[in-house]
This record gives sequence, structure tokens and C-alpha cells, in this order.
Amino acid sequence: MHFRVRGNNVQIVKTVFDKKTLKSSSQPAGSANIKTAVLSDELLSNLDEKEILEVRRWIDNRQRINSLKLEVDAHMLSSRIEDAATWLATANAAKATEIANEIQRAMAKLRLALKKRGLGAIRPAAKTEGRGS
Repeated sequence: MHFRVRGNNVQIVKTVFDKKTLKSSSQPAGSANIKTAVLSDELLSNLDEKEILEVRRWIDNRQRINSLKLEVDAHMLSSRIEDAATWLATANAAKATEIANEIQRAMAKLRLALKKRGLGAIRPAAKTEGRGS
């Protein structure tokens, strides 16, 4: 079996051996939603218990990987924002405007998510003694 990821869905393809021609071919067995871990009825009817377990393990692993990726992205966000600010300071005006609009939309989504979690208050950065002297 192999898995073809298509957004939030995965298509499960099963290799079937034809005893008459002595050749194997790939046959779509069905699909599953990665986010919800729901397996389609078609998939359930085309796989045996062992294969279903393999699909469920694959989905669990993919969900874990996606969760870790999101956590790493959240940790990296502040440094990426600082990098973007550095780039914007010297960027071509037209390109900077285009990207600034995308950043503003993303920041609005982030502010909303922070507000929903009660994390909307901005705390000033700690001052470092001895800077600029």
C-alpha cells in the first residue's frame, strides 16, 4: 500500500497481484480524512483488518507530524517577523507593499486567535541594561 496526500485527504492505493498475468497493478482502495481520521466506506470495504490498522497508524503518525510542524512554526514566528521587518526596511516599494498586505491579513488572523485564547494583551519587551552606551 502507498499513500497519496491531497490536502487534508489521503488516497490509499493498494498493489494487487494478478495471478493470471503475473503482474501487479495499483488500485485505489479509497480515501481518508487526515484531520478527522475518518476512513471512507469504500476504503473500509476494500481493506482487511490488518490493512485498516496500517492506515490508522499512518494517519496517527501524520497527525503527530502536522502537530509538531505547527508547534515549530509557532516557535519560529517571532524570529521570522523580525526577519521580515529587516527585509521590508530595504525592499523594493512595490514588492514590499504586496507582501505587507499579505502580512497584515495574516497578523489579523493571529490577533484574533490570540484574543480568543485570552492572550491578546501586548507586554513590552524587557529592556536590556547597557545597550547603546
